[in-house]
Amino acid sequence: MVVADILHALRAAVVLRAQLPHTRVQTPTHSICRMVCLSVLLLAPLVALAADEPVQPRIIGGVDVPVGDYPFTVSIQLSLIPGHFCGGALISDREVVTAAHCYGTSDPTQLFVVVGRTDLTDPTSGQVRKVIARTIHPLASAPESLGSYDFAILELDEPVVGIEPVALAPLDMSLADGETVRALGWGWVNAGDPDSGTSHLQMVDIPIVDTLICQASHEQGDPDEPKGTVNPETDICAGDRSASVCFGDSGGPLLVWHPARHTYLLAGIVSRGKMDCPSAPGIFTSMMSRTLWETMP
Repeated sequence: MVVADILHALRAAVVLRAQLPHTRVQTPTHSICRMVCLSVLLLAPLVALAADEPVQPRIIGGVDVPVGDYPFTVSIQLSLIPGHFCGGALISDREVVTAAHCYGTSDPTQLFVVVGRTDLTDPTSGQVRKVIARTIHPLASAPESLGSYDFAILELDEPVVGIEPVALAPLDMSLADGETVRALGWGWVNAGDPDSGTSHLQMVDIPIVDTLICQASHEQGDPDEPKGTVNPETDICAGDRSASVCFGDSGGPLLVWHPARHTYLLAGIVSRGKMDCPSAPGIFTSMMSRTLWETMP
């Protein structure tokens, strides 16, 4: 990424911000492991790293979520520049899980979350909480991790009331190749179109993809494009050419239906993917990974 690309992306975000007063979507210059545009907004300590890493996810091929469904889905925003920039999932009344790459070296007290608001332009719905602490996985920034361990937990100033947190999928649970999972987010709805961000939460059903096939997909294409690296110990792959996640969906939930419990469980969070998101499966940080949790402080 060059500075001109970042400035172009920021201008696109400003235009969209004017159209949707309460939202701001991810822009096409976000790195998948260190979001470039977000880094600029957070005084950009990570822009240099972004040039070496793939880009951030959005939902392609999805539909509007019925108002009130999946209220545990979180929009994470900045006090300095209000507007959605990353997603998350409420896992307890005061904890949100999300992607580490969203935050860099930002002051966590400059963040707040919106919980239970399907349409971000509706200030009468949902609950707003400040972030008072943030724990980033210690391996998220390790060069050898190559984008994996993309995981953070945000602590809120007050409990969220009346909204049931999403339950985590069991450790070591496995998902079969081709099994359907559901992704949620407020990112772009049209690939390559920075004006297609949505204020209404989207959902899309996508298939699980074997990690070896996923890795091969990410190694194809433009040789100059940064390549995603899949860690089978901590990552899940899902998506196809008709349905995917991309810019603006980072940190948001990936759900799996649990027939015995008659509910969706949190299987992963959106992490990274290719610049042209539907051209390869999205990569998600697995909430079922024992390795991930055992190495988290």
